[in-house]
Amino acid sequence: MEVDDESGSGKYDEFLTLPSMDEIEAVGSCFDGEKEYVPRLKPAVAYRNTAERFLTTPRSFDTQYRDIYVHRLEKMKPVLAAAARRKWNKDVLERVLDARPGVPAVVCGTIYKEMPLVQRVLDEYIKERSVGPLPPRDSYVSDKDKLVLEDEEGRVPLVGDNLPVKDLVTGVSIAVKGITLDNGDFEVIDFCTAGIPPLASIPRPVESPARYVALVSGIRVGDPQQNPLAAQMLIDLITGHVGSTAEQRSAGRIVHVIIAGNSICNQSRVSAATMNTKRMTVKQKADLMAPVLELDTLLAQLASSVAVDLMPGEIDPANHMLPQQPFARCLLPVSNEYSSFSCVANPHEAEIDGRLFLGSSGQTINNIERYMTVGSKLDLMERTLEWRHIAPTAPDQLHCYPYYQQDP
Repeated sequence: MEVDDESGSGKYDEFLTLPSMDEIEAVGSCFDGEKEYVPRLKPAVAYRNTAERFLTTPRSFDTQYRDIYVHRLEKMKPVLAAAARRKWNKDVLERVLDARPGVPAVVCGTIYKEMPLVQRVLDEYIKERSVGPLPPRDSYVSDKDKLVLEDEEGRVPLVGDNLPVKDLVTGVSIAVKGITLDNGDFEVIDFCTAGIPPLASIPRPVESPARYVALVSGIRVGDPQQNPLAAQMLIDLITGHVGSTAEQRSAGRIVHVIIAGNSICNQSRVSAATMNTKRMTVKQKADLMAPVLELDTLLAQLASSVAVDLMPGEIDPANHMLPQQPFARCLLPVSNEYSSFSCVANPHEAEIDGRLFLGSSGQTINNIERYMTVGSKLDLMERTLEWRHIAPTAPDQLHCYPYYQQDP
């Protein structure tokens, strides 16, 4: 069919021209020759899942949580001793009880933070006519908080103005320099943490063009408060179907996507009592599964273009205590058909293109924030690097699996 250009000027010819090389490259494709259109995949990079230690199979709940603290301090003692020698040029005593009154000494151990605002199970149990559990606070920090340093054989209260009580939480291993007082308290002169570990050198210059790993969280499929188009637009942006030329060019360099939890928000009308009786109508079952099916469809679109790691989060259908185990494959049958899609644990660790990625879906940072004073969550993440532990408040304030002779 011919289009009659009455002016004869050919002003509509631009609609019939082939796209330029820059336009094709921006959407993640290349043009071979003058007429043949050849699709181009995103750059392939080396990937290795190194989070095997977070998989709790088989499971056993016969051990006490004490073993976690004992193993944690056992691993941290040599690191703290080396840090103390570098800072004070003094050796660390073997036990906290070896410090003698009036004699300067350096000891190391695990912090326990006594916080009057924290509700303990036994305290609630002994109360008569309890009105029920109190709602959780945003912060449990108060001026009455105290610190205790303990190891496998003893504990000593820490006092002194040189110890920032509000900047530490239960479970952190530290070394302290000070003097034991006559009443048994240890007056702190200075303290140190393990410090950020040595980092592997990054080859310079960085390879060009740059490659990116996208970190996503809080998709909350099924949340009536969220616009469902937002999740679809995110998928289209990453796969290069929307956005400006520059945005599409950047999306073409995304080689991996890590979804860090809270992907499903199932606020269905099915009550917990109905689910426990296992007597649901067809409509109730459909309402319950609708967010999961929608998420499966979105992830299948994403996995068809780029490698995806899906972590469970606080509101996702997974076990509550850390480490949360990967999503069951039967929940996401379409996405799991792609070799580029992986259901992983929370926390998750992986090596992507020679770079190590380690993180959680946010429960660890949100929990620490309640028990110490800090500027921002980014500062908290830096503190976990200095402490060399991403979840120090577990198991005291954060539910976790009762490991034996290990603390992943």
